[in-house]
Amino acid sequence: MKTTRTNNSRKRVGVAAAVVVIATTLINCVGVADAHDDASSAIARVCEARDAGTQEAMRTYRLSVSGRRKEMPEGCINNKAQESSCTAPSQFHIVTQTSKEIADYAIIATSINAAYADQHGYGFESVDELTLDQDKFDHRYEKVRILRHKLDELCPAMARYVTGSTLSRSKKLPTATSLGCPEWLVWIDADATVVDFSQRFEDIIGEDDDNIHLHACRDTATDVQQAINSGVMILRNSLWTRQFLDTWWAAAEGAVDEIHGMPVKITDEEAFQRMYTENVGDLRQHSRIHSEFVFNTPYPYFTIPDKEASKQFIFHPLVTIPYVRTKLFTHVLDSMCGAAERSSESSPSLGNPKAEPLPHVVMTSPQLVNMTATWIKEWAEMVLKFDGDALGDVPLVSELEENNHLAHVASTGTKNIANGLSQMWMTEARRRAKSEAEMAAFDFTPEQRKLLHYFQALSMRIARSNWSDPQAPGGCQSCRTVCLDSSKVLGELYEAFYDDGGQLPSQWLEGAVDAPAGNLAYSLALYRTALECDPGNSGAARRYVRVFEELLQAGLDIDGSKLDGTPGLDMVYVRAVASSTAAEAATIAARQAVSEMLSQSGGAHSAAGAGGLGERNPKFIGHDDVSW
Repeated sequence: MKTTRTNNSRKRVGVAAAVVVIATTLINCVGVADAHDDASSAIARVCEARDAGTQEAMRTYRLSVSGRRKEMPEGCINNKAQESSCTAPSQFHIVTQTSKEIADYAIIATSINAAYADQHGYGFESVDELTLDQDKFDHRYEKVRILRHKLDELCPAMARYVTGSTLSRSKKLPTATSLGCPEWLVWIDADATVVDFSQRFEDIIGEDDDNIHLHACRDTATDVQQAINSGVMILRNSLWTRQFLDTWWAAAEGAVDEIHGMPVKITDEEAFQRMYTENVGDLRQHSRIHSEFVFNTPYPYFTIPDKEASKQFIFHPLVTIPYVRTKLFTHVLDSMCGAAERSSESSPSLGNPKAEPLPHVVMTSPQLVNMTATWIKEWAEMVLKFDGDALGDVPLVSELEENNHLAHVASTGTKNIANGLSQMWMTEARRRAKSEAEMAAFDFTPEQRKLLHYFQALSMRIARSNWSDPQAPGGCQSCRTVCLDSSKVLGELYEAFYDDGGQLPSQWLEGAVDAPAGNLAYSLALYRTALECDPGNSGAARRYVRVFEELLQAGLDIDGSKLDGTPGLDMVYVRAVASSTAAEAATIAARQAVSEMLSQSGGAHSAAGAGGLGERNPKFIGHDDVSW
């Protein structure tokens, strides 16, 4: 059953308060080993908890997510007679991790996943809090430690076959089922949730080769084919998996930066990629990497094709700010609850689990783009107090400067949504166009351009809050790239539509002779910032030279005001001329530019001002004009 976004007329309490009760209610359906409800009652318990609301904090939720296990009685293990009281354990055991830092969205996503596990009779448990030394390890590596620990905890009988990271040489190795243990562990990140309860992990495994011990989906955030998205994984409860996890963990402990030769934090996915490339432990033969659509989500998450949207099993919105994640998962839960409520009101077969529809939420790409754009804008206005100026002072909030991960997801996610909006509008235009000529004449509306300006400016401003030397380990490495890309794109928008004059920050109009001059000066400052982000970028250099010379030819200074006399020597311009010229002619071009500008200024020289760039970020290693 497909559902779309619903508007619930009931008064909603705050997310942090309401979702706590989800956990309290889930004690009854998750914490009891033999409890197993039909689909409607499983999700209904979550919906009732959502609607009830209390003022209790996450403590109640953490206490409620107890491990759901159905273990085979000791006397039944290896008992071929299999008495009627001997029931097999859950074939799949879902493990996740939450912490107070991600409580707002994690409590919603994991509650939905708990209801899904309850419906299918899977085991489910949540490991709370982060215990990893984050000075030494990337926080995402904790899942490797947790999974390794859970294998021994869920199946201690198998632990005696493993000594350290070396497998026992026993000729006859046991299976998890023969030892009364779950056969598969399923890891689901706390920022991923099941959206189609009709799909089962049994269907993914199928009649699987006994030689396959790991299932994961391809990571589309990189072009590397062997890269996986470790946010959702299915691991066989086997001796090979134990050895693999030990090796995976050791890869983080011994990681060294190749440039500096110093210990460095790497992600679990980076380590997996190295292990897969080197085929450590015959990893290629023992793993199966599925399409990103099978039980995960492509990157960016709002680019999912329509034909895949209706079949989506697990929704995993990568590179998203926490505020948007909370909104997305709230939308999923609201949609499930709305559908369940309508079904209970209209279904004549109420109480018959076979006849009642399973929760299933379908979110199309346009829907996700529009929702995400709305919520990012809400966050920027409420939390960042963003004024629309890409070149204002940084940081917007201190957390963006101090939290490298937040700066990464916020800057990259915002840039992605700007691209998503433009692609969506162009796709819609292609569908409406009756001819190639009509499509060639396509142009964004003023309102659309306004949104593009806004999101490109926001991504650039966030990136400028946390850029760092790309050769140095740590820091928001993606911020320099986002800063460069957004600077160029935004500069082109102002340069191409500078006679529009509608989106120019007010301070850029004050000194300019008119709005077109102010827009052109603003685009120049944007290109200048792109060169600060990447001084050697030839594309940014060409743009800077072009607009700089256009202003001079119009008799305008770099701030759009009327040029009085001759311009001073701008070392950024000189460098840009050199960077935008062929390598063999760079020195000649730079010398000629210096000579011409010195002669025009009568020997005086001065570096042109920053032109509204605001305070420089202390993490940024700036230009040394004199030594250059």
